[in-house]
Amino acid sequence: MGNKPTSSSKVDTQRQPSAVTKPGSVTVQYDVMLSFAAKDLSLAAKIADQMRDGGLKVWYDDSKEFLKNGRAILESKAFVLLLTESSAESKHCKDDIALAFISNKPIVPVALQDLKKISEKMDFGLKLTLRPMKVLELDIKGSDADEQFQAVLGQIADESSTTDTQETGLMNKTTRIKLDKERQTAEDAFAGTGDFWQRHFATCDSVDWDEFCAVFSKDYQQDIAEVFGTGEEDREQLFKLLKQRLFHGKVVLDKSRYYEVCNRYGGEMAAFWEIVQTLAMEENSIREVFDMSSSVRLAAVENLANIQSASVIGALRRLLTDKDANVRAIACVSLGRVSRATAETPVAIKDQLRRAELQMIAVGLKDPDRLVREASAMALANLGSTDGIPGIVHLWRNDAISNVRAAALVALEKIGGPEAQSAMHMTQVLMEEIGNLQN
Repeated sequence: MGNKPTSSSKVDTQRQPSAVTKPGSVTVQYDVMLSFAAKDLSLAAKIADQMRDGGLKVWYDDSKEFLKNGRAILESKAFVLLLTESSAESKHCKDDIALAFISNKPIVPVALQDLKKISEKMDFGLKLTLRPMKVLELDIKGSDADEQFQAVLGQIADESSTTDTQETGLMNKTTRIKLDKERQTAEDAFAGTGDFWQRHFATCDSVDWDEFCAVFSKDYQQDIAEVFGTGEEDREQLFKLLKQRLFHGKVVLDKSRYYEVCNRYGGEMAAFWEIVQTLAMEENSIREVFDMSSSVRLAAVENLANIQSASVIGALRRLLTDKDANVRAIACVSLGRVSRATAETPVAIKDQLRRAELQMIAVGLKDPDRLVREASAMALANLGSTDGIPGIVHLWRNDAISNVRAAALVALEKIGGPEAQSAMHMTQVLMEEIGNLQN
């Protein structure tokens, strides 16, 4: 939303923030976006007023529909989640924090009730996302409420001024600091024994899936139970993630692949347990944001060009093979929103975009679902994929569904250039010749 207040939002009109605009980014209109459950509206209103009194420009939705939260998150410097038993179970609150996470916004969780009771209401994904973050407590009726509130303002200020934008993952500074401390603690248990691979597979160039799982479960049994729980379903999610992200769905993991992932997410000294948590948080957030039922999916898709992250693009690329055709189509549409690579585009982003392009050519254009084929053609066109021309021409000439053929023609026209023009011209000439034979 813009600078003007609407009937469904309340913003501070007394203090105008200095809009922050960078090439390829969203204009920052607000200092803070408040996310809360509908039942907690009165509490949110009071806290928003206090934040305004503290000099912050605040956005929050008092319509209880929360339709504009996604855009507001992207237009705010920092994201504040008001944690209560209600918000812990709120679908839109979980969507909100996931979008804040993948767009690398500073996240400040504030507990308004007993944190233990709130935790009992959280699902696997929310617990995972919040675990490495510092949760502040605020009792607005308590005797030390002023002191607690100043701590909240201080945390917001600190986070807003020190956001980590490096392409090693999606976590902000506070999250990384806490995980760094956890890494030191975890590695103390294995002092002098090297990292995970060196401890168990030092003489091996590869390891199979079953052996890896057995060793990993033994090394990190306590950590797995603490972070992912003891339930079979949560453990299955963890190992499914590891097989997908580390093993690329294969049954063997190469040593070079293991260290490639470790280096990408934290440097050579990164503890493997830190890497696992990072991968899990990213994957959970991506799926939350781009799920069909997500309340922030449209905002994320429309502004994906502003979320310049190799991690996000990589996660969308993995969704191209999801078993749900709707998810595959959304992934294609989302990738089509990413800005074309330029000379200034980071190498990691270029690499993920190229992989996504080749995957849509090899798989997306041949998908059994017609919406996925259609979305793949248009996404390739938006990415300017000349390598996709033969496959798109094939769709145009041979697909049984007219909508797909029409989309393929639009895609070819959008890609343009001699190769696309030549392919279209040749097809049109042949169609005319065939038509003449029928006369």
